[in-house]
Amino acid sequence: MMYVPRARVAMKFFLLVSCFLAASGFAFSETVASMPAQPTGYVTDNASVLSATTKSDLESYCAQLEQKAHAQVFTAILKTIDNDEPIDQFANELFAKWKVGTKGTNRGVLIVVSMDHKYRFEVGFGLEGILNDAKVGDIGREMVPLLKQAQYDQAIQTAVHGVGSVIAADANVTITSPVHQYHRQPVRTQDPGPLPAGIRIFGILFVILILFLVFRRRGGGGGGPGGGSGIGGFLTGMILGNLLGGGGRGGFGGGDGGDNEGGGFGGGGGGESGGGGASGNW
Repeated sequence: MMYVPRARVAMKFFLLVSCFLAASGFAFSETVASMPAQPTGYVTDNASVLSATTKSDLESYCAQLEQKAHAQVFTAILKTIDNDEPIDQFANELFAKWKVGTKGTNRGVLIVVSMDHKYRFEVGFGLEGILNDAKVGDIGREMVPLLKQAQYDQAIQTAVHGVGSVIAADANVTITSPVHQYHRQPVRTQDPGPLPAGIRIFGILFVILILFLVFRRRGGGGGGPGGGSGIGGFLTGMILGNLLGGGGRGGFGGGDGGDNEGGGFGGGGGGESGGGGASGNW
């Protein structure tokens, strides 16, 4: 039976895992292609940061905007966006994919907030006159302090209501919404903004390499099969499980079941955007 040095086996396994993680690294980031053809509601919370009450209120508020002011306001909250794609481009392409606004009038707004500390307001042609870059830039800056404090309910309410109030005033309509006494959301123990996929993958690969080196030394030249290798395999599996499972996004809709409260959500209406809007970081 041919003897294969442990170091060579470890290196081959390390390279195999490297290739696997490099190929799967894109799973950590949202791309426009990974988003559904149409949302199931006005608010898409893939990061699972909104309370059920806030999401329900926003659905109702945006439904009234569409019914009374004939404008659509969609919101997409994501865990992270592919580093190779600027958020401006992401929002513009998602706007086109979801066809936010009504065909012909193009009265639509898409708000994209990513938990890697980026946001974008993408405004349709028909609303650029009242929601110019400076105006939506001001609205974005209003929500930044709330985002920094992880007060996501209030931050997204600020963004949606800020845009909606301008649209409603221009259309001379009144949009009713529940008035809540906001309580500070508990400080979240999970990281508010995940590290880029490349850094996370490099860190995991480094840990795996250290584990192999440690257990190779403990195993000696030909140690028994049940010693360090079993523990090393367990730890490696646990780390990979946390990397590929626990940190993944929660699926479309953020676990809210795609409820369409506020009535009659029918998806985008065929609107277009010319790239107007504002972006920012926090």
